[in-house]
Amino acid sequence: MSYIEYPYGICEDKVMYFKTNRFYPDNNYFKYANKLIGKKEIVSFDCGLFDLDGTIDIDLSCCEQILAVIINPIKDKDYKIDNRFEFCGYDLCSDTISAITNCGCEYVKAIDYEKLNKYGLINDYDEALESIHKLKEIYPLDSHADCDIIKIYRYSR
Repeated sequence: MSYIEYPYGICEDKVMYFKTNRFYPDNNYFKYANKLIGKKEIVSFDCGLFDLDGTIDIDLSCCEQILAVIINPIKDKDYKIDNRFEFCGYDLCSDTISAITNCGCEYVKAIDYEKLNKYGLINDYDEALESIHKLKEIYPLDSHADCDIIKIYRYSR
């Protein structure tokens, strides 16, 4: 999958920044995503794209939260993320839809929802890669199962 034609200069293997609101799930969300019950806050690539503010220069005073994301990161590459950003984990996305946090938690054979971190993301790159392979193998006809790995950091006030 390629984001080269996507608006706002989205591309792979490059740090991009999005200003976005924080997402604190409620009972309505948990009815849809019941495997994420107990998560106090969700951090996802969806969060950055739903606001559609595009990529921005780093201005830490501009908003409540800034996400730094890398689509299909190279495993051990140093992306030189500002140390004020916290690593949140890896999301798995098809285009702009998270297979983890925005598909009703329906991929139980490919994603271990019990091992997701406090933000509803995968902590380990190799585990994220394995989940992508399982998604493609187990759910080959599902359009949201053809995913990219999205590495997410965030700055929040």
